[in-house]
Amino acid sequence: MTRLYIRLWVLLALGWTVGTAPAAVWAQAPNGISFSGTLTDPQGEPREGPFPMTFRIFSSPLGGPPLYTLTVPSVVVRKGQFSVLLGPFLPGVFVQGSGERYVEVQVGGEPPLIPRQLLVSFPFALNALRALQVASLDGAQGGAINGGLTVSGNVGIGTTSPASALHLAGTRALTIGATGPGLYESFFQEDSPNQNLIIRGKTATDDYFEFIGFGTFDNGMLKIRTGDGGNEPIVFAQMNGQTENERMRIDPAGNVGIGTANPQASLDVNGRILRNGQPFSAAGFVSHGQRVTVPWGTVDHWNIFVSPRELGSDEPGSEQDNALLVIRVFATAISNTTWEITAMCRYRYTASSGQWIAGSANYMLIPK
Repeated sequence: MTRLYIRLWVLLALGWTVGTAPAAVWAQAPNGISFSGTLTDPQGEPREGPFPMTFRIFSSPLGGPPLYTLTVPSVVVRKGQFSVLLGPFLPGVFVQGSGERYVEVQVGGEPPLIPRQLLVSFPFALNALRALQVASLDGAQGGAINGGLTVSGNVGIGTTSPASALHLAGTRALTIGATGPGLYESFFQEDSPNQNLIIRGKTATDDYFEFIGFGTFDNGMLKIRTGDGGNEPIVFAQMNGQTENERMRIDPAGNVGIGTANPQASLDVNGRILRNGQPFSAAGFVSHGQRVTVPWGTVDHWNIFVSPRELGSDEPGSEQDNALLVIRVFATAISNTTWEITAMCRYRYTASSGQWIAGSANYMLIPK
């Protein structure tokens, strides 16, 4: 029966003491263990020659699946002594706080040698060194940091090209937990104390959403809020100190109110409406043959309505035979921005066919 005497050496950081090597060197440290031992026969004589050997690492002294397996077809044994390099290891083989690790050795087709050899804690220094001083975390597979952490340079979460000290990217990049009983709040503040971004929310017993945007409380900071369960309006306001000045709201039915807290239609405005900086409509009067120009856009953007203002004639004391025979009042587009107004009538003074007389007309412009 083959006997095994173990001398275990760990080459995880090229032999340096923790904290003495520069970060660039730690990043190059080999991910492996130098494993040495002595093989003897049942009489205690050293064995000689090449032997196929298999090395396995377990989390328990008996049973269980191997965390790592390495088969070496030919291990040179001289005067019973051999040495092999185990590794590289996947991240889960040695993780700080994950428990003990045991090495099992099997020579050729012989049964595995017992007992399994317990590894001391030094192999776990691989992860400890990375946590203490490391040039890159590329390839990290998770873990925990206990205590403080100081980073020199930009940190990216969800991005490989961080553009600031902390750069968050992706859907739901930041979630901040409760800051009080039942209260959830996310808060961002730039270097300037006057630039803030606050997002708040409460539990279902007193549910609401509140967003306060960039600016100062004394200089019109934007505030958006809503209430419980979708039964409250969405309110857009500006802050003046702690006073909320509402500018617009959307009620639960989808009606938009400006200047009113109770909109009665899809758009309900309490106040004057402008379009393209101009009055929403225009009105006036012109004489026959005069022109009306659109306030903005073209004649295709407007409806024009005309009506008689003054047509006909007076003939005091001799009106018994007078008659207003025909009235013509209309607008004709003569360019893409102008109408010409026709306002005239055919008027009879005596027993004749009458004559055409120019008059005036009212007009009103309404956007289409």
